[in-house]
Parts: sequence; structure tokens; C-alpha cells
Amino acid sequence: MIICWNPGPTGLRLEIPEDGPVRLLGVGPEPGPQPAQEGGRQPAQGAGLHSAAAPVRLVEIALSADGHVVPTHAAHADYLTSQRLRHVSHDATDDALTVVQEDPRTGLRVTVLVKATASGRVIHQQTVITNGGSAPQTLAYVSSAAITGVLHDEAGWRDARAHIGYNAWSGEFRWRALSLEDVGLVNTGYPGSTGLNARFAQTGRGSWSSGDALPMGGLSRADGVAWAWQVENNGPWHWEISAQEPDLVVRMSGPTRDEHSWCWELEPGAQYSTAPVAIACSADGFEDALRALTEHRRAIRRPNADDENLPVIFNDYMNALMGDPTTQREHTLIEAAAQAGAEYYVVDCGWYTDEKDWWDLVGDWQESPRRFPGGLREVMDDVRAHGMVPGLWLEPEVIGKRSAAARTLPEDAFFHRDDTRIVEKDRFQLDLRHPAAIAHLDAAIDRIVDVYGVGYLKFDHNINAAPGTGERVGEAMDGHTRALSEWLDSLLERHPDLVIENCSSGGMRVDYAQLSRLSIQSTSDQQSPLLTATIAAAAPSAVAPEQAAVWAYPQPGMSRGLLEFTLVNALMQRIHLSGHLDDVHPEQARIVADAITAYKQIRHLIPVSLPSWPLGLPGWYDDVLALAMDGPAGELVSVWNRGDDAARLQLPLRSRGAAEVRQVFPPAPSSTTGTRPECSP
Repeated sequence: MIICWNPGPTGLRLEIPEDGPVRLLGVGPEPGPQPAQEGGRQPAQGAGLHSAAAPVRLVEIALSADGHVVPTHAAHADYLTSQRLRHVSHDATDDALTVVQEDPRTGLRVTVLVKATASGRVIHQQTVITNGGSAPQTLAYVSSAAITGVLHDEAGWRDARAHIGYNAWSGEFRWRALSLEDVGLVNTGYPGSTGLNARFAQTGRGSWSSGDALPMGGLSRADGVAWAWQVENNGPWHWEISAQEPDLVVRMSGPTRDEHSWCWELEPGAQYSTAPVAIACSADGFEDALRALTEHRRAIRRPNADDENLPVIFNDYMNALMGDPTTQREHTLIEAAAQAGAEYYVVDCGWYTDEKDWWDLVGDWQESPRRFPGGLREVMDDVRAHGMVPGLWLEPEVIGKRSAAARTLPEDAFFHRDDTRIVEKDRFQLDLRHPAAIAHLDAAIDRIVDVYGVGYLKFDHNINAAPGTGERVGEAMDGHTRALSEWLDSLLERHPDLVIENCSSGGMRVDYAQLSRLSIQSTSDQQSPLLTATIAAAAPSAVAPEQAAVWAYPQPGMSRGLLEFTLVNALMQRIHLSGHLDDVHPEQARIVADAITAYKQIRHLIPVSLPSWPLGLPGWYDDVLALAMDGPAGELVSVWNRGDDAARLQLPLRSRGAAEVRQVFPPAPSSTTGTRPECSP
């Protein structure tokens, strides 16, 4: 039996054999039913979805004692547990597909849940395992989703590209498109071979879900068909591209035994749900698949006013107070931020200790009387008196070695290894599975909201808690990050209007387990405006633009050009204004205020626009960068030139026909405002 599920541009084609696990034949644009060839194999198609020549299971699952059915090197393929699965039922609607299989030996029931989002441009998939047997079972690997039907001839192997989103502290969102050979994958000429062939893998470790790479990836072909995916987990994840000749298979998952020392013991009647995965496919290239993921991110996000109104935020940290706040310093910055047009004002790190070196004193969250002789409430009241909403920085998941909480919280509330509390750069990691850890955080947050009347909290996370705690480190890490999600849900239920920023040394935890809950993401800790431009231009590839907070930090010593440059960095996403606004001269202050005014005139367009990159996704060393956002009311474009010479550009924008072109910021002479002739898409 062949199932073709077509919710929209991206669909699935499955085969249900008489005696075997359900097979995935293809993922792609509008798969349609086709006659089966000998043995039930589907023929390749021309310009859309292609069918894998070798069988690919819809889901791969491994119990800890089950190996592979063929010799295998590293790929998560051909597990014995998966081979035992048999179809029980399936149900398809216009926007959802459910496929149920069962392992008759163990009683495990495996349910694949698929939903369509983004008008059918994206499929959202996860696997749910239920132990229907009488004995405990230990999971070692469970795939969330897979892609196949990518290649159909030798030329495809040469021309296809893998898209990898590299990530690093202050160097976020760096996409590279590499040939399959460059990532170690070649067609060896053995059709149907799987496990012995090479794989290319990307893995996220610990509590920094984007510490080395974005939890995303992509594939594209020379004919323009492309796939983009994201793993929605705020902890460990894994995806891999492996050969299943003559085609490829992509498998995505949360934590695994082989990569993360993860196993999950499932008692009879218990259930485990994998990290969700979103897959977009487009016939118009990889960047268009990223646009579809933007639509998906908006569809799964918690509804909130912050992502509709896009208020301007001033934060006192970056290239300003740098974690050394006092009442006097805040008062002068509050005045300057209000005059510039800020609507939120956030006191960043350092407010909770008398000492300048506050790193190992976090965790008690009590104000410093030396820094704030009249109390921190005085500063918060000053923010409100200037018409802004006050906010504070916290790092909730860690406790500094010298804090009181390090001595008063129970030992089991912390991560341990070999019966010793783990120390990571003079901090202890809280284990949020422990009720005392949750109670400590609830009390701190509720007190801060009630006493100071804050409407904004910046949640930072500056250490990676990998690989986990206790004897079963992978399972513990998985449990901790799931507990974090549950805690965030409960916190926002109590304080539904609270704006919470997702920060982790900038962009070290960029994922949609966090961002489906939290409304705004710190994109980087980068202090150079010239380097921030690359990060800003690429950020919408991984974060909906109305959630992507970009630093703009004017300084008194900046030239007019550099001042305008740093402001442009943030104007098409979320403004994180900082810098010594209290020291800039009047003309510089006017330029800042002009930029904020311009932003307020266009910000309503951002949540309904989709990103594109007229010059391609930016390279770290590119001189000229461009980011565009097109929506119902027109197209916004930012262009940066970091080179020494002026550049004349012809930008291939998506809008068609004649259009009015207006320079929003910096203000332009009237000669640069006019009509544009026919514009190619």
C-alpha cells in the first residue's frame, strides 16, 4: 500500500509492506501517487519529489541490547528494533498524519505524528514511544523525522549541496554550502548499501543547543529543489546525512546513546516523545525553504504582544556599563535612552552583588546596597517615570560558588559527576528536575516581579552543562532540559505579560524549544558593529525577525558613518539599543533618535514579512551584505558596505514590476527617492 499525504507544497509518500516496517519513499513538494515498479519500488520523478531506490524506514529505533541487521559503522540505520516494527494503523486528514506501528516482541508502540504548518509548506514531526509490554525497555536511539528521495542520478551526487549553519560565541549564523564530496559523501556504486557507507553529522551537546552549530541543516539540488530542517530541542540533538545508494537519507533526533551517552528507561505503560523536527521543501532553492521555516516558527510560537508590537529595548550592558551598574550611572543612561525613544530599559548583570567581579556570586538575586544606596526600586521607578518598562538580567539555571544558595540548596539540586558537584567556571549547574531548584527560582522570579514591578527579564546561560549529571548523564541532561521547558511554561502562566529574553552568551541556545515559548532572542555578544552586520544579516535564517534582537551601540567617538552603520544593523529586526548614549554629542543623539523614529514607522511590517538575501546568505568576510524582508505592504532592504571603496549594486529583489523606492535611514536627499523600473524577482 502506498500513502501519499499532500497537505500543501511539502508532503510525504509512504509504503506499507505486507510484512515489514513502514517505509519512507520521499519528502518533498506535492508528492503524487505513481505506479509501483517491480518489488513495490517507486520510479524517480522529474522536477519534484524523487523516490529512494533502497528501503528507508519511516522511523529508526534502537533498544539498548539490539544492534543492526547489517554491518554498520556509525549511521543510525538498519536497527534490529526498527526491523521488527509492523503497521497497526494510520490516519490522514488535510493537515495531520498519524502512523502507528508495534514491535510484537516487546510490545513497544511507535506513533509518528506529522502536522502541516505554514500553509502546507512545512511538516512538523515527532515520534512517540509507548511501552505496551510487561517489562521495562531501554531506548538508545529514536529518530524524530527523516528525508529521502533527494537524488536520482550520478549528476545529482556531484551537484547537490549540504547546508551547514556554523555557530560560535560572537560568530553566529554562518551558513556554508558544501558539496557532498566535501562533507565526505560519494556514490561508491553499491546500490542499496547503507551502514558501511560514510555519513556527515552535526551534533548539539549539553545545554548550549547552538554552541557549535545551529540545530538546523539543509540539502539542495542543481534544479532548485531544496530541503531545510530544524530540530526543536533546547538540549542535545543530532542530525546526519548518510548514503543509501543511489540516494541519501537524512535523519534527525534529540539525544542519542552514541553521541550523548543517552538512554531512556521506559517502564510498562510509560511514554517518551522525541524532540519535534520541522522540514520545509521548496522548488525555489534553500533560501526559500528558510522562508517557509520562518512561517512555521510564527505558527508554533506562543501568542504574545511583544512579537506584535516590537518595542524598542535599551540594555545597559553592551559597550556601556558592561556589568558594573550603579544608581548614578543608570540615572544618566535612563534619561538618554528615553530621549532616544526606547520603550523598555533593562539593567543587565551586576545588580545583585557589591563586588565588581560578580561571576561566582550569581544565584541569590538580592540587590546590592552599595551599588544602589536608595534601593534598586528607585532605579526601576525612574525607568517608569521616563515612560519605559523596567527589566532585569538573571541567569536562573546556575549558582555561583560564593553565593548563599550554593550552601543552602540541597546537594541533589545540583549536577554531579562521580558523586562530586560539578564546577564549571566557578558555577554550579542547577538540576531543574529537583523540586528545590524550581522552588528557588519561582521564589526569586515572583519576588522580583512583585517588588520591582519589572515587565522584562533577560534570561542568560553562560556555561554549557554537558554532558549531564549522575550515572546516566544523557538521560539526566534530557530530563533537565525538559524540566526547563515545563518551568518556563509555568512561569509564563503566572506572568503572561512578562517579556522574557532568551540569551546564552548571545546565541549559544538558539532553538525553537526555547523560542516557541520566549518572545525574543539575543543574537550575539559581538562588540564590533562591523562584525555584527554579518550576524544581523543572517539571523533571520534561524530566528523569526521579530524575535531577533540585534545590538546597536552608539559611542561618542564614532564617525557619522559608523554610527549610522551600527544603527542599521538592528533596524529590520529587534533593536537592542546600548552604548554610552549619555555621552554622545547632540548631533549624534539626533541621529540615534532619527533611527528609532524610522524603526517605529516600519516595525509593523516586520512580523508579516519574510526574509531573503539578495546577495546570498552572508559570508563572514564579505564586504557587501544585503538583507531583504518582503510582505504585503512592500519590501524592506538593508545594505551594508564594509569595504574601503564605494560599491554600485544591482539587487535582485523579490517584488515585481515598477515600485517606489524610499530610503528610510539614514535620511537621503530627495534625488535618491523615486520610482524603480521593472525589477526581476
